[in-house]
Amino acid sequence: MKSNTASDVSELARPVDLRYLHIGGAYAVGGAFTRVGSEKVFVPIPTVASVELPLTGGLSRDKSTRFLLNGSKVKGASAKLRRTALLSVVSASVSCESRHVALNDPKGSSVNVEVKGVKVEGGFSLKSAVLNLQSDHAPGNPYPSITFGTTGIIGMMLGKAKVTVELDLEAFNSFPTLATLEPALLRGDKKISPQVVNSFARNKDGSLHRNQSGYTFGSIVKKITCVPALQIEPNGYTIVWPGFGKVIIGEILVGAFVRRVILVRLKHCDIEIGGGCDGGSTWP
Repeated sequence: MKSNTASDVSELARPVDLRYLHIGGAYAVGGAFTRVGSEKVFVPIPTVASVELPLTGGLSRDKSTRFLLNGSKVKGASAKLRRTALLSVVSASVSCESRHVALNDPKGSSVNVEVKGVKVEGGFSLKSAVLNLQSDHAPGNPYPSITFGTTGIIGMMLGKAKVTVELDLEAFNSFPTLATLEPALLRGDKKISPQVVNSFARNKDGSLHRNQSGYTFGSIVKKITCVPALQIEPNGYTIVWPGFGKVIIGEILVGAFVRRVILVRLKHCDIEIGGGCDGGSTWP
């Protein structure tokens, strides 16, 4: 992805004010139910604890306690669906905060997500999940460095199956930009676990696949253990849970100016738990 150099700026038709554009957002739980058991439905979830950072930066916080969504208000719902508890969350807190510094000082921001006691219809439960991201963009550098703070997934149960997740945060903290991460993935750098290397989608020639916006997609998962055992797809971070659907863990969307993480995604419907993004860019 092309960045603005000094020569690019000098070609502008008219002078513009220099500024930094912050990218930051976070949420605890969101998405929609598209089925309950064998019954097809569409029930959007009022996003639990959601924030977004203004482009100018600042501080954004939100909290939620004792959230409960059931089928009682679903139009045309069956009697069984009206009695069904679809989603509950004991507590959640999210925040985004930028550093307020002079124009020629390093810019940056931080994102925090904490969610506890999540239960989803069908037998999914999660004791807690925590996500911390921080960005640092030094003057003169085209891209921000984006790294993880304390991040983890604890106490996940898929029915009677206990799921333990180990994350490889060092891989992404050692290579905090796409420009450094991509060649490290391609050469299989020892600082990156084989599981993370394998998680990123590849083209037939072995290069990382990018979509039209220049993003690449993989996972921060190092290891998943299910007791009793459940099938894990070849990408290494998707659990196949018969009768429910799929549980996708630790997805990360990586671009030149942003990293976006989804700690847990349920393909049972379209539900995400513990998501956030961080990054930014200079203007012009």
